[in-house]
Amino acid sequence: MTIPTTLRRLQRLTNLQCATDGRWEQAIRLCPQEPCPTPTAIEAWLGSSADFAIEMFFADTQGDPHFVGVRWIGKDASQVADLVAKAHDVLDRYRGRPVEEVLTAFDAALGTRLLSNAPAFLEIGVNNLWKSVGSLVIWRGGERIPARDELETRLCRQAPQLLREQPKEIMLEIGYVDPQPHWIGLYASRGQGDHYLLDLDEVLKMAPEFCE
Repeated sequence: MTIPTTLRRLQRLTNLQCATDGRWEQAIRLCPQEPCPTPTAIEAWLGSSADFAIEMFFADTQGDPHFVGVRWIGKDASQVADLVAKAHDVLDRYRGRPVEEVLTAFDAALGTRLLSNAPAFLEIGVNNLWKSVGSLVIWRGGERIPARDELETRLCRQAPQLLREQPKEIMLEIGYVDPQPHWIGLYASRGQGDHYLLDLDEVLKMAPEFCE
């Protein structure tokens, strides 16, 4: 798998998390060398939801988080349990390997084709608080990347909360729609004590690799 240069900062696979209906605030965390949830537990957790997603979390050399996520629509409980088991197996076997190998292994195990098409949008949001804090799409395919002053103005008008301190990391998400919904989440913050501030310069440094 050929990956964007920016993703080479993802040094170490740390954990997985799963969510239904995009509710990352209630995600379940899967850690290496811990038992995988049973099919019965997955069925109880999934309920009637037909929207299931997994995120693979990585740490960079500074320990900051980044993630790669993928969503499935219409899977039943047994299919979701199978996906979780396969993803957990990759977590156990590949957590010390380069990011290219990890993503290739996930593709093979889960039957996906991650990062094989151009992204559809860029979005800024807060790690695991995407819905509760709110996010902002800052670019869509075919547009130009906004200049710094334009981006700051849009944030002030449409999502001013993203310019304030947040309790979790603020991320730049690169969203793909083909061949199925998936995304990259890149750390775009400055630590401020135990809170985080958006780093607009980091956003604009990373964006061109994906949009041009």
